[in-house]
Amino acid sequence: MKKSTKKQSNVPDPLKGDMSEFIGKSKWVKASVLFEYLPKDKTISLRLSEPLLNEAKKKALKKKIDLQKLIREALIHYLEAA
Repeated sequence: MKKSTKKQSNVPDPLKGDMSEFIGKSKWVKASVLFEYLPKDKTISLRLSEPLLNEAKKKALKKKIDLQKLIREALIHYLEAA
């Protein structure tokens, strides 16, 4: 006689149906935030006017972040808006 691998139960499956009440949106993270945790293994060369570069440097200093991070943030923001 074969044994059944499934248990017979009158208890409803808690994973069936709408689970949205258990997911708190406050814990969600934008996918773009995850870009910061990926390895920075590619390099690009970018030509800018001196005034634009100086303004970017000022903004980076004001935000107390690296210029490269400021440029990455601007690129990510642009991609999110597109």
